[in-house]
Amino acid sequence: MYWYPHDLEARSALALACLESGDLDAACEHWRMVLDQRPNDRKAQRGLALLDADATAASPGPPPVPSPTPREAPETPPIPETRLAPEPQPIPGTEPAPDSTPAPAPAPDSAPQPETVTGP
Repeated sequence: MYWYPHDLEARSALALACLESGDLDAACEHWRMVLDQRPNDRKAQRGLALLDADATAASPGPPPVPSPTPREAPETPPIPETRLAPEPQPIPGTEPAPDSTPAPAPAPDSAPQPETVTGP
């Protein structure tokens, strides 16, 4: 609210956040500031009505129980160092034979060759 003190939507959202976090005084203050600038703002009117209803309902009984403080997330364990697997080694006696496959024979021509005729 420091940068945009006249942003009423942001101030109303801040009041709602204060209400949800249990800071009822701050919520009331922010909604009153909204109503000072926009007297017919329904969100601010409903928020203050909710605070008034809570105040009257809570007055005869014991004080409200504070909400529990949020717990911190557990510390994340460090990521172990990643190592690449070693290159697989051949098992003795199972080495592949050297490539002794003969080269494929050239394909025969598909067109028939004319016969050569010699002499009478």
